Amino acid sequence: MSGWIYFPHPDTKPTHFQTPDVLELLLPWTEGLGYGTRIRLDVPAEQMSFRSE
Repeated sequence: MSGWIYFPHPDTKPTHFQTPDVLELLLPWTEGLGYGTRIRLDVPAEQMSFRSE
């Protein structure tokens, strides 16, 4: 399955607070996928990087 990763930048949503670690996934409907479901993202390194602190 492929889709888009969206980072809602806080400066563009001053009245809609989200923690800075939120990513939104724009995907086709996926049966069985819901809040708390663990998934794996395969993202090309030249497009995005992740780090844990």
